[in-house]
Amino acid sequence: MASTDGLADNSKETSESVDVPNETSGLVDVPHVDDVVKSLTEKTADQILLRLKDGFQFGDILGVIDDAVLASVHLSGFSREVKAAFAVEVVNRVIDGTDTPWLPDFIADPLMKLFIPRLVAWAMTAGC
Repeated sequence: MASTDGLADNSKETSESVDVPNETSGLVDVPHVDDVVKSLTEKTADQILLRLKDGFQFGDILGVIDDAVLASVHLSGFSREVKAAFAVEVVNRVIDGTDTPWLPDFIADPLMKLFIPRLVAWAMTAGC
């Protein structure tokens, strides 16, 4: 799958793929990620959660993914894998911090988290 050469510059295409950690791995498993990145993860998730104060709907997930991928631009010195792990972790924190309508969180959260790595990879490839 082709991905862009950077989220800030969507005009350059490369043949590199975006490797996203699976649902059981997270940002802490990615080597060379320091406390600054973890802090940015928490701050980004908190900002998104503030926007969702009025409630979380299933349709919000793509906007949350887009926000997380766009926030990964701030990780300019890091690899695509770290940026993808960052975005996945942000979205997972948002899912954990919200209540899902119509289904209990113990059912809905794990189901949504299964799709997050693939959707983040798609969003990064699409240049969101």
